[in-house]
Amino acid sequence: MSIQIKVAFCTECRGYHSATPSDKKNINHADVTDHFFYHGEPFFTLDSATFDKASKLENTEVITMSLEEHIKHDHLYCYCDKKKQLFRRIIIITNLWNQQPKS
Repeated sequence: MSIQIKVAFCTECRGYHSATPSDKKNINHADVTDHFFYHGEPFFTLDSATFDKASKLENTEVITMSLEEHIKHDHLYCYCDKKKQLFRRIIIITNLWNQQPKS
C-alpha cells in the first residue's frame, strides 16, 4: 500500500513549497519520518495546520499523490514570494418576487 501525501505546488514555477501525509495515521510511518528528516519544515510538515496555511497562499494548487511519485521530483522546490490569497465573496441576489410560481 502506498502512502498518499498532499503537495502544495506553485502554479508559476511548478515547484512545491509544502507537503504532508494525506492521512494522519501515516505520520509515524518510517518512510514519512525519513522524508520529514530529509526535507524538514516547511517543505515537508507533519502538522496539518501548517500545511493548510501553505495551501491557501496565492498561486498554489494542491495535488494528492503517492510518496513514491513525489520522491522522484522532490528536489523541485518553490522559492517564489507568496502572499496570502485574497478571497472575495460575491453574492448575487436575484429578484425572486418577479418569478412566476410553477403550477
